Amino acid sequence: MSNYISACACQRSILKALHKLLLASLLYLTSNALAENFASPYQFIDSLLETSRTACLNSKAISGKTQTDDEAFRSAQFTFCQCYPERAKLLKNSLPKAIQETPISEKEFVRLYLPEIVNKCAKEQAKSMFSGDCPTHLSKSKPNSAKYCSCMVDYIDSVSDMEAAQIGLESSKYIPLLAESNKRGQPPPKMPSAFKNFMAMDSICSLK
Repeated sequence: MSNYISACACQRSILKALHKLLLASLLYLTSNALAENFASPYQFIDSLLETSRTACLNSKAISGKTQTDDEAFRSAQFTFCQCYPERAKLLKNSLPKAIQETPISEKEFVRLYLPEIVNKCAKEQAKSMFSGDCPTHLSKSKPNSAKYCSCMVDYIDSVSDMEAAQIGLESSKYIPLLAESNKRGQPPPKMPSAFKNFMAMDSICSLK
């Protein structure tokens, strides 16, 4: 089993907590302050900014209580404390005045604008895992950590924002299932396609 899955599987309780936080935050985005059928793009974006702020504080609180520097929490903090707010503000500032305050349906906002934030942040978050201090973090488990991290960054750069988001979604669902099957001594569950491609590249980059 790759170091990526092993490291995540052994921390399944933390990942479950993070997964609940992620799902709760996204559900909040699509149902809380925007419970009415229509709102302006500005109102939707402001709701996302508030959701991000709350999720950022929650992830920091959970991380502080567990006293861990776990990758999952670093990823959550990157997403909610940095990327979502930055992308949301960029989107807000880029909207033409004619549509800034024009009411649209929630579904329209999710279809037209949310991918500009969520999908792009998913790709940036995935890339951040293999950038910066990645070679140092993996130096004990991967003798070729610098080449591995560089290889994975190149792979993330090559996929679309949508595929990067799909990898994140599939991994958040698959890794807890894998940990549970290992715990019960059962065969691993079938790996979803986007995450399977990701893990195939993980294996290739490990041989660099």
